[in-house]
Amino acid sequence: MHLPLCNPWVTSMNKFFLSAAIATTIITSPALAEDLSVIVGRVQEYAKSQNYPKALEELQWAQKELQKLHAERVKSFLPDQLQGYHGQKLESSGALGFSQIERKYVNGEKTVTISITGNASSGGMGNLAQLGKMAAMFGGESGNETIRVKGHTAQLEKNDNSASITVFLDSGAVLKVNQDDSPDDKTLLAIVEELKLEELEKYLKG
Repeated sequence: MHLPLCNPWVTSMNKFFLSAAIATTIITSPALAEDLSVIVGRVQEYAKSQNYPKALEELQWAQKELQKLHAERVKSFLPDQLQGYHGQKLESSGALGFSQIERKYVNGEKTVTISITGNASSGGMGNLAQLGKMAAMFGGESGNETIRVKGHTAQLEKNDNSASITVFLDSGAVLKVNQDDSPDDKTLLAIVEELKLEELEKYLKG
């Protein structure tokens, strides 16, 4: 049973996610990535010689490499095909302490975007979902519904031209499936149902 509830908070959160993704990095092939063990070795060498500024700099590079590996792991939960849509190149971005992993799916002239957003500085993906759940239950704008998808609280937003489903995961991350060129919420629901959310949750919880 769907409860139609309005939600300006979730709309504001969606705008925030969009503005936060200002430092986008295309995920590179693992063959092009720097060996993490080499970077960690340099960190240890600089720390041993008490050159802490350089050690901290190398730690930042280590974090970048870990983010690439993390994004590649998340990619395994976003299959190459979903409901007739074909997956494009994975993208990762980070800004203001948040990280976002995104993949676009194309079917002819239609495009669906799946994104996973969380707090990059905490274990797993942060606690964004708890804030989203509370916002969803308070209600908000006309045309929005608070629903449950595979046991998770979710927000369905729909208008004449577009539709989106935002799922608040127990790990603290927020998964969003969005279509700007069609109000076909049934396809979006089918896509979310096809995703292996429980396996994704297990990985994100660490």
